[in-house]
Amino acid sequence: MRVPDDVQVVGFDNVPEAKYSVPALTTIDPHIDDYAKHAVDMLIDRIEGYSGPARTYTTDFTLVERASTRLAH
Repeated sequence: MRVPDDVQVVGFDNVPEAKYSVPALTTIDPHIDDYAKHAVDMLIDRIEGYSGPARTYTTDFTLVERASTRLAH
C-alpha cells in the first residue's frame, strides 16, 4: 500500500520525529503544554483544599498537515 495514495495516516501528539518520517506524518497537535499547565493548576488547587466538584478541561488542538494525507497535497 502507498501512503497517501491508498491509505492516509494521521498521528496524535505531534512528536518532533513525525516531520522526519517518510512520508512526513500528518498529526494532531494537542497543545500538551497548555493541557499540562491546567492539570498542574487543578492538582495544586486540590492540594490547597479545593473540595468542589470534579472539573474538566478540554484543550484546543491543531491539525498539522504533512505528506501522509492528501490534505497536504
